[in-house]
Amino acid sequence: MLFMSALNVILFFGGWFPLIDVVFISNSMWFSFKICLFVILFIWMRAALPRYHYDQLIDLLVGKSFYLYQLVSLYFITFYPFIF
Repeated sequence: MLFMSALNVILFFGGWFPLIDVVFISNSMWFSFKICLFVILFIWMRAALPRYHYDQLIDLLVGKSFYLYQLVSLYFITFYPFIF
């Protein structure tokens, strides 16, 4: 989780550059602060979001919208060459 937070901070949130221009806070402190924020965010999201098992994910996908998607895709694959 620390590695993912550090990678996220480096790639998308400016790395060790400060958010605001404050002289007495070093760049490494900003970097550590951003990493701590993302670790807290990741822990919070893992605790707040439900944990699905493999069979629940399959049931969620197939039961809700996958059949409609299959029918629409089958229709376009079958009848698209005949339309044009």
